[in-house]
Amino acid sequence: MMALKKKRTIIIKDPQLREVRTNLRRVIKSACRAEQAKIHDRRDILRKEEERTSMKNEGTYDYEKYRRLNKELTEQYWAIEDPLRASILECPVCFKSDKDMTYNPVRKIWYCIECYEKLRKGNIKRGTPEEFP
Repeated sequence: MMALKKKRTIIIKDPQLREVRTNLRRVIKSACRAEQAKIHDRRDILRKEEERTSMKNEGTYDYEKYRRLNKELTEQYWAIEDPLRASILECPVCFKSDKDMTYNPVRKIWYCIECYEKLRKGNIKRGTPEEFP
């Protein structure tokens, strides 16, 4: 991911380019969600297998193996989710992907312009304007 050091706003005015941008964001998000669904399905299978095995073989059940596999799947899920949340693909507040975006260098997250301004005003009122330059 690109490391920006100052606030950056990306505004696309051309309607055709906006449509291309929005469609690309949706395709990428869809691919990420599909991969996460596969991971979720594998966790469900693992959980059901764990329940079945632990009920049948109380003495031979390998809890550590289950925990290790579950941890690996959780890490795989978050390896997709964390960058997705910080990316320009969607606003983490309103979850819209068809908006122009502003980068917050303090939090290292992209917000739509409207949410960024609301958060900025809220932080100024709270006395923490440095979080939203």
